[in-house]
Amino acid sequence: MNETETAQKTAVPGTVMIIGAAGRMGSITVKTAAAHGIKTVPIDPKNPDFPKMPQVTEEISAIIDFSLPTATEETLEYAKKRKIPAVIAATGHTEREYLNILKAAEIIPVFRAVNLSPGMEIIRRALSLAAEIFPEADISVTEIHGKNKRDKPSGSAIMLSDTVKAVRGRGADVSSIRCGNAPGIHEVRICTECGMITLTHGVYDRTGYAEGALRAAEFLAGRKPGLYGMADRFPEKRGKI
Repeated sequence: MNETETAQKTAVPGTVMIIGAAGRMGSITVKTAAAHGIKTVPIDPKNPDFPKMPQVTEEISAIIDFSLPTATEETLEYAKKRKIPAVIAATGHTEREYLNILKAAEIIPVFRAVNLSPGMEIIRRALSLAAEIFPEADISVTEIHGKNKRDKPSGSAIMLSDTVKAVRGRGADVSSIRCGNAPGIHEVRICTECGMITLTHGVYDRTGYAEGALRAAEFLAGRKPGLYGMADRFPEKRGKI
């Protein structure tokens, strides 16, 4: 289960449409939703055994998209026409695809996160603080995933590098390893002249990502149009250094 997501049941109002339901994360999300008593409508554009989005007659309260980034545009068009909040959990979007997400967020609430784990948000914030305190440090990110993961480097690794860049104008060095069925490990090293800080986030069970997606859908309920992310789910409260 996810790091901080198991204390209470997720309570997404209504029925949730899961895009990419035949895939690894989509199928896990369908099962996780069932464990919370949440009704879902599974959709998979590439699998003829699943209904197409226009064929769905149920009233949908939220959409979670774990499909490929190339399918995001179709998901958002469907969501915009019906004013349905959308959680975009796919990674590896091109600049044009990301612009489509931004445009959709002008019409509906959209939650986008390359990593839905609260633990990764902790790593991101710690890294941002470290880059601020040690502006001259050598910072590197190593990510390890299973051999079938398509995007390389991972969206999370790029996000961590961008976090450093936002603070000091240059990103971190990123390296990628693909092996076996590793569910996901990200290790950050902050090296100064006097020592080294290591931040590591590892996943034992992909159910955590499904929990995070359902929590994101719950978060969007009743929100105004806009682009939301993990920083919105967990607002920072720390003061200045």
